[in-house]
Amino acid sequence: MDKVIALVVTYNRQALLAQCISALRKQTRKVDNILVINNGSTDHTETWLSNQPDIDLITQENLGGAGGFYTGIKTAFERSYTWLWLMDDDGLPKEDALEKLLENTGETLCLRNCAVINKEDKKSFVWKTGNYATIDEVNEPVIKNFAHPFNGTLLHKDIIKKVGLPKKELFIWGDETEYLHRIISKNKIPFYTQTNSIHYHPAGNYSYKNEMGFRFG
Repeated sequence: MDKVIALVVTYNRQALLAQCISALRKQTRKVDNILVINNGSTDHTETWLSNQPDIDLITQENLGGAGGFYTGIKTAFERSYTWLWLMDDDGLPKEDALEKLLENTGETLCLRNCAVINKEDKKSFVWKTGNYATIDEVNEPVIKNFAHPFNGTLLHKDIIKKVGLPKKELFIWGDETEYLHRIISKNKIPFYTQTNSIHYHPAGNYSYKNEMGFRFG
């Protein structure tokens, strides 16, 4: 059976991280492991994590989101996990999010993403996703050519083998865009948002995601 690891990158948001981990533990398709990359948090994050027996923890200096996902993806790939489920510490996957993402997984060279929905109203897309404003408007199983990594992104080991790792030197700006561009433009790997798999997230903070919508092709 394919093994799935949930990978969470965190920095100084212990309360949000605890909610994220709780949501991961409640998945209808249980993850095989949870790996948290702690980017040198100075709050109570490491103390809290050290008391969670079901979590693998790597603490490193603050290398930003890029450095966190670089370390996490590299570690999970080297440990031979089949699927990597990627998210920041402020995300809250719905209880059946992973189960839905793993439906029809025969095509491994395909990047699939949860629908990233505002955690407050539970219906608005956080960033531009197709021509839809809310999940209630959607009547198609996938929205092709749209994804918002690393927010409930399901990544197969074959993609990592082909594309490599995120660029850790980008720190916090543009790492997910560059990685997605490498996956879909340079390697022609298809990608989509799976609309029955929901990942709740705070309202968007950066306008470039609204404007670009991570759409290529």
